Amino acid sequence: MSEHITPDAHSDIVGGSTAARRIGCPRSYKLEQLVPKDERGSEYAREGTALHEIMAIVLRDGVEPTAVLPFTFTAADGSWSFTVDRQLWDDKGEPALAAFDKFCIGVEQDLGEDMRFLIERRVEFPGIPGAFGTSDIVGICAGEIFVMDWKFGFKTVRADDNKQLLFYAAGALNTEKLWVGPTTPATPVTLAIIQPLNANAGHDIVQEWTTTVGYLDAYATELKAAVAEAARDNARQALGEWCGFARCKTVCNLHIAPMAALGEKMAALKARQEASNGSPDDHIEWGERYADLLEMAEIAEPLIRDIHAQAHAYAEQGAPIPGWGLEDKRAGNRTWAVDEKKLRLFFKRHRVKMADWTERKLRSPAQIEKLAKARGIDVPEEFVARGVSSGTKLARSETITRPALSVPDLLRELSAKLTR
Repeated sequence: MSEHITPDAHSDIVGGSTAARRIGCPRSYKLEQLVPKDERGSEYAREGTALHEIMAIVLRDGVEPTAVLPFTFTAADGSWSFTVDRQLWDDKGEPALAAFDKFCIGVEQDLGEDMRFLIERRVEFPGIPGAFGTSDIVGICAGEIFVMDWKFGFKTVRADDNKQLLFYAAGALNTEKLWVGPTTPATPVTLAIIQPLNANAGHDIVQEWTTTVGYLDAYATELKAAVAEAARDNARQALGEWCGFARCKTVCNLHIAPMAALGEKMAALKARQEASNGSPDDHIEWGERYADLLEMAEIAEPLIRDIHAQAHAYAEQGAPIPGWGLEDKRAGNRTWAVDEKKLRLFFKRHRVKMADWTERKLRSPAQIEKLAKARGIDVPEEFVARGVSSGTKLARSETITRPALSVPDLLRELSAKLTR
C-alpha cells in the first residue's frame, strides 16, 4: 500500500475553481468570508483528490499505477484520508489515463513533434496579487499550448470556455514564460477536460476546445475587473451555475429568499389539497401537482445539502449546535494490514494454493483495447457489448439529451413489434 501526504494550496482571492464564480458573482468573495471554511470536502471530492495524486505520480515519476495500489492519500493536516483500490482505478483511473495517452498521441501525430509536460504546477495569475492555482497538466507541442484537467466527479464538465482551465492557461503563460516559449495573440491554446463520466453517455472521455492567447488576454482583463469589483461593498450579486459548490449559499439572500416563497407555495398547495379532498367531483391534475412539488424541491434541496455539510463541519471543529451532535458512521469492511508479499509467504508456508486465496479478474474492454492496440491487434466488435442504461431519471425538458420512453410507450412499442 502507498500513502502520500500532499498540501492542498490554493488562493482565497481567486483560483481556478472559483474563477467562474468571481466573474459571475463578484459579491461571492465577501460572502465566503462569512462562512466557516472546511477544506475536507465531500467523499466525492476526496476520491477525486486521491485519483489526481495517482495521475501526478504516474505522469511525473513514470510509475506503473497498479504498482502503488491500494493508494492512500492523506490531507496535509491529517484530517482525512482516502484509499483508491483496484476497482476504483479500473473504473475511473485507467480509462482516464488511456484517453489521455490517446489524445496526446493524436496531437503529436498531427503536429509532428513530441509534447512536453508540466505536471501539478503552481501558476500565478497575472495582474492579481496573491491569485494562484495548481494546474493538472500543461503541455507544449510545436508551439501550441495544451491545458488538461482530470475530472472524476458525477457532474459533466464542459471544456468550452472553461473558466478554470483559462485561469491555468493564463497562469502558465505568466509563470512559465521561458518554458512555454514565444507566443502571439494568434497562438492556439487548447483546453481539454478528461472525464470518464463522458463514456457513460457515449461521448469521448476527452472533450476539447481551442482558443488563442489573444482570448486569454481578454479573459484576464475580465477576471481582474471582477476581482476588483469583489472588494467593493456594492459588488454585483447573481445566481448561476457558478453557485454549484459555493459555500456562501447559506448566507446569500438570493438563495435564502426563495425559502420564503417555498412556504407560500406549500400553503397554497395545502389549500388546494384540502379543497379537493372534500368533493368526489374534484379532479386532481397530478402532472401539474408534481410540477409544483418538483419546483419546490429544486429550491430546497441544494440549500438543505449545504446547510447539513456546513453544520457538520462546524460540529466536527468542536463547536456546539443545540439539539444536534456527532455520531460515528458504521465501520467499513476490514482490510489487510500487511502487503501481498507477506500474505503469499504465509499461505505458502501453510500449503494453501494461490488460486484459493486470490481471484483472477478479466480487465475492462477499454483496458484490453489499449493492450491489443499496442500489439497491433483489433478486438472484434462482437466481443464488446454496448453500455446499458441503469434506468431513467427525471429531468427538466430543456436539459434532456437522451429521451427515454415511458412504461406505457415501451409496452405499446413491444405490442406493435409482436403484432408485426
